[in-house]
Amino acid sequence: MRAALAPIMQPCTAHAGVPLVERTLTRMLELDAILEHMRDRSSREARAIDTALALAESLVTGDIEHPSDVVSHALARWLERTRNLGRSIDQARHAA
Repeated sequence: MRAALAPIMQPCTAHAGVPLVERTLTRMLELDAILEHMRDRSSREARAIDTALALAESLVTGDIEHPSDVVSHALARWLERTRNLGRSIDQARHAA
């Protein structure tokens, strides 16, 4: 009966094969660019981006090429949590 269930696609399957740290650094650069172009740095989204970047910076320390299992898990969670962060700002910028 379980074989009949369709497999659930993970949102990160598009990044299969790309190292976790590289994906994290790329996302950090994206968020930093979005934050740089925001007019209102006191908005809720700007503060959320700033907080997310501070957390990522605290995780990307030491041997970033070979992160521990704990750090890898935290980075994967960070990527998942920040997946939609800044998207509304980025879409509005492209529409203008």
